[in-house]
Amino acid sequence: MSKNRRKEIQEKQSLQAQFQLALSQNEKRALSWLQPCQQPQEQNTVANTNDDDSFMNLPVIPQGAGLTSGNSKNTIGEFLSSDDLKKNKPQPGNEFRKTAVQSKPMIALMNKMRNTSREKVRKKVERVKQQTRENNQDNDDSEDEEVSELRARSVKKTTTGLLHNKIKKKSGRPF
Repeated sequence: MSKNRRKEIQEKQSLQAQFQLALSQNEKRALSWLQPCQQPQEQNTVANTNDDDSFMNLPVIPQGAGLTSGNSKNTIGEFLSSDDLKKNKPQPGNEFRKTAVQSKPMIALMNKMRNTSREKVRKKVERVKQQTRENNQDNDDSEDEEVSELRARSVKKTTTGLLHNKIKKKSGRPF
């Protein structure tokens, strides 16, 4: 950075510090004019305790859980006042979820179980596909023999060179 740029930054910082100092002095002066009243402060403390109580009664929602899915009624106050760590209750549908409690062999077994269930599903899908193919072949056999003979004898007509003679490949780049 150049010296001029450094100088500008220092000047801006000093101006900002002076501005903040002036604001704090004005705030102190304004507060000194006001006489402290005991009644509003007492009301504020009562209001603050009500606010704190309402905050402490808010429910704790675990990460990834919805508002209505949790059966437990844990609150922030209970969480802050408890000394021990509570273990999460197992949720239905999370049998395969990895946790710190499970060992590596247990995780490997769970993965193997998951893979075997996937293979079963794949085999079922393949069976359904094979059955549909067999049904299609059965329908083909039921057609008239004459139609199948005509299909076997028919030859595709090919057009040779009509379009290919007119189109010439351009050499070079288009742009």
